[in-house]
Amino acid sequence: MTGRLKKFTLNDLLCIIFFALPLLQNFFFNHVPHGGYLLLIGLVGLIGLVIVKEPNGLVRYADVLVLYGLMAVLLGAAFWLDPARRIWLTRDFGVKTALLMCGIFSYPAIRLQKTPEQLFRNLKIAVVLRGVYYAYMVLEPIRKGYWEYEQFGVIKRSPSHMTWSYGVLLVIAVLSIIALREKKRILFVPVGFGLLGILLYGSRGTIVCYAIGAALYILFGERKQLEMKKLVIILVALAFVAFVFSDLGANTVALLVQRTGIKSRFITSYLNMMQGDKSMDSESNGRDRIWALVLGIIREHPLGVGPMGHRTAIYRIGIKWGYSHNLFLDWLAEYGVIFGSMMIFGLFFMIIRIFRKSSSLMERMLLILMITVSCEMLFSAYYWIHFGIWALLALYVNHFKEKWQQQSQLELKDVVQVLVAEEVI
Repeated sequence: MTGRLKKFTLNDLLCIIFFALPLLQNFFFNHVPHGGYLLLIGLVGLIGLVIVKEPNGLVRYADVLVLYGLMAVLLGAAFWLDPARRIWLTRDFGVKTALLMCGIFSYPAIRLQKTPEQLFRNLKIAVVLRGVYYAYMVLEPIRKGYWEYEQFGVIKRSPSHMTWSYGVLLVIAVLSIIALREKKRILFVPVGFGLLGILLYGSRGTIVCYAIGAALYILFGERKQLEMKKLVIILVALAFVAFVFSDLGANTVALLVQRTGIKSRFITSYLNMMQGDKSMDSESNGRDRIWALVLGIIREHPLGVGPMGHRTAIYRIGIKWGYSHNLFLDWLAEYGVIFGSMMIFGLFFMIIRIFRKSSSLMERMLLILMITVSCEMLFSAYYWIHFGIWALLALYVNHFKEKWQQQSQLELKDVVQVLVAEEVI
């Protein structure tokens, strides 16, 4: 993905619309009869139009069609072979939700950007729109003292809002990169307000995601290459940090430290909070029960239960979201120990390969950005709904497919020159 930016195109419009979807959905389409379906049809139509308008687009971007073809076959086979799981076609956070929230369409939204610079420019525009929307949203708890929203058909009043918290993450991550790269330090002011809002109204998981992104920027942001050994050590260290800050990890570390006899006001306060009036299970939204259940499913079905095959079991223990709240557990449960492990390994291989092979600073910035927002899936969210995994896949394909096409064109040119020189043609 190289070349200079050109005038505003449909490719730009697609990217901006996708990353500004929360604003479009909540300010307009959610208030229009069948608005979600209208948005879905419009977005898919725009994707098709962009592909068709590109020179040789159906061939150049055939991977987009192949990806959604594979999705359709995979889900179609799973629901056809197991009628019991068809309830997830329409149940909240099932297939219908995945389509209407449009997360899976981050792949073409990024894949159809011609340069990393074009993608980042469009992200900046979209983030301004998202930032205005999330700033407007936070006026509600400031005014009322609580958030009011609908969840599973019930109106809830809560002092926190996880969707807002993780939605703001993309905004502050992009603004942080702009502030650092373009020396616009003033942007750290809205970043600070965003972090304060997350602390007041959000999840500590969001803070962990932002911290991981900051660490990646420090480590790789200005480096062209990194040795494989150091890269693996850093990734393992980041995984350990993420575990320590998780519900289970923090509680485990706190107990281990306390058993050594070390006195710590923080540790004592933390354990009092976690094991006082509320149990660990209630404080963690049931994640320990979910993970115990899913690990049992993995042991009982080492070959996997297929897409969304574990969700009803999670739903039955009172967790209506019906997913593991952990990307890796979802993959291992659905696709089995062998293939699921291959997918996890492939994800890390993809990330490491781009860091090692890319000479483009902007490309690495985009990778760090998408890793940051994708970390939500270590604590929450579901990969069929969240845009992160599909965005990372698009970045990978953009880097290596474009490089391969350029190399193929150069090789073809060399062959033609040789044939001409030998007067074959």
